[in-house]
Amino acid sequence: MFNKLFSKYKSNKTTTESESVDQATKEYLSLFQFLVSSSLEKSGVDSNCEFSKSTNWFDEKEDKHNNILNKLDYDALFDKVVLEELEQYKKTYANPSKSVFIDNFYFVFHHIKIANHTPDFIQQRNNKILSAYNNMLECIKRIQGWMDNEKVRILIESDFRKSPHHLSIIYQATTPFCIISLGCDQIGRYSIVYTLDYRIKDIIGGDFASTFIRRIYQFTSGDMEAFLKFSSLNGDCIKTLEEIIQLAKVENNHKVSQIARFNEKSINNALNKITLRDDLDDETKNWFNK
Repeated sequence: MFNKLFSKYKSNKTTTESESVDQATKEYLSLFQFLVSSSLEKSGVDSNCEFSKSTNWFDEKEDKHNNILNKLDYDALFDKVVLEELEQYKKTYANPSKSVFIDNFYFVFHHIKIANHTPDFIQQRNNKILSAYNNMLECIKRIQGWMDNEKVRILIESDFRKSPHHLSIIYQATTPFCIISLGCDQIGRYSIVYTLDYRIKDIIGGDFASTFIRRIYQFTSGDMEAFLKFSSLNGDCIKTLEEIIQLAKVENNHKVSQIARFNEKSINNALNKITLRDDLDDETKNWFNK
């Protein structure tokens, strides 16, 4: 129920909707912090972050702890991450406090830390999925390199590993014609999610669009297929791009760049000289031409 609480970007919500999201967020954080506290209690951690020899842990608490893990879609690996972060915290602060650690844990936590504790077969698959993401990113850059329009060559690379409110997103690449994200779920498994703009053929041409879609599935064949998902095949990537450009002015985890145009004329004149079709809506035309 909590996976949809943290939307990536601002949206036009009514006051009532915003208040509802704020309340849901508070409820999530409260439950999350209770789970961290429960993990520490289960391991016998006292108020000074030291391990006590005696613990007051019994079946009822174990059941409640496991129920919260299930409710938030975590498993026992979450407890391992809590203890790992506790050790780092104790090395950093001279007077460690259990309550302070619990309050701050959410802001240093990311699902990628769970991935470090997964079995070897998951880590091996995660490495392949990361490689597939990088190959997709390289494919996007090569397509952009053939585009004459400077706006089409805008690329935003975002790193969410240290961004609270984005626990499941690791990296994201945003362009006017597509968005790809590398994510990690609550049990440490990587996945890739992609969105295609509904004008993709008009923006980069049908041949480039078809090539890109083929590459997506070539890069994620075999045991990675189940971890490739699409968010939308009819998205508005230009709107998202503009929103992140504004976020990049106040958040340092977004890198906005423009891919350089290839010196060559193109592949058979760039398969064809990319132009915007006459039936493209005026708003989109104006965005590319302004």
